[in-house]
Amino acid sequence: MAEKYTPNKPKDAGLEARQKLGWWHAYRFLILRRISQLSIILMFLSGPIWQVWILKGNYSSSMLLDTVPLTDPLITAESLVTGYLPEITTIIGALVIVIFYAIVASKAFVVGFAQ
Repeated sequence: MAEKYTPNKPKDAGLEARQKLGWWHAYRFLILRRISQLSIILMFLSGPIWQVWILKGNYSSSMLLDTVPLTDPLITAESLVTGYLPEITTIIGALVIVIFYAIVASKAFVVGFAQ
């Protein structure tokens, strides 16, 4: 029995992109994403390991250098919709993230897709 032709075999994932664009351009967003993920994990682990607390808390709400609150805006919006009024630091932390995304992410998306 002949093998069924499947154009998108898992072993060929990204093959066309590597051939067209080269290795770096095919994998650049994956590599940059992994670097950012590892750096955030290292910022959380810096306190227990090296006694330098860069980020303290968890992924939904944390403090940067014990001064700047960072909060997941979606969780804050969900809390507000249920009628619960969170602490002011939670709202400030969500605004910090929204403003950061508005400034940085808008330019990052334009640069990433312009190429």
